[in-house]
Amino acid sequence: MLDVPSVTGNSLRHQLVREPGWWHLAAALGLEPGTLGAGPLAPGVEAIFANGGNIRAGAKQPSNTFGLAWRIREHYPLLDLIGGVTDSFDLGESRLRVAGYLVCRENAAALEGTLAESLPNAGLSAFDLLDDVTLTRQAGRTGVGQMIYSFETLATGCQVLARLTLAPFTPALTRGALVAAVETYLADDATAGGQAARGFGHLRGDWLSRPDGDGDCRAEYEADLAERREQLRAWLVDGTLGCGSQILS
Repeated sequence: MLDVPSVTGNSLRHQLVREPGWWHLAAALGLEPGTLGAGPLAPGVEAIFANGGNIRAGAKQPSNTFGLAWRIREHYPLLDLIGGVTDSFDLGESRLRVAGYLVCRENAAALEGTLAESLPNAGLSAFDLLDDVTLTRQAGRTGVGQMIYSFETLATGCQVLARLTLAPFTPALTRGALVAAVETYLADDATAGGQAARGFGHLRGDWLSRPDGDGDCRAEYEADLAERREQLRAWLVDGTLGCGSQILS
């Protein structure tokens, strides 16, 4: 029995939504990328958006964490979308589900009912979509360190279906945060998988299908960010995220 090559939903979730969603929010609030990591935000504030954050050892949990979490999610729809943890408590389950499928014959059941099943690669075997790459790490001026290494990749021209599903009754602002994140990704980054710095993983992407009105949701989300820009920025700087207690450091 052979495993079919895959692009994990966890990887796609980070690269398509979490990271570009944070870029978009930071730009909207005037937190330019050059200041991130060396600017006004505490490490924990950046981390909750960039990678979900971590519970800090020894941190004391405040009372009514459920209420605090929902207040934060209302103030920052991106966190309602993707979730995260503060220094001492979890914000709760995110509204977004992500699944990734290599478009190939072996994944026919997963592609059924989507526009991806009509793509040319849907009739090819996954094992016809693999390639072996050999690279050389160059020696430094001392002549030490040269190394030849090889690894397996998906071949140029592969197609990946990313299925993004929102929980029922997801608010319009949270839907808008999703659209803003994905469209920021498509416009600015568009890589998936590893070793992008060496030219791997670059792709062209587009929506295969999308709900009616999602463009209006993005406009509503961005209007809300513009209206509350100074307050949202201040809550990030003081580490409260608008809940009334400092919960990130």
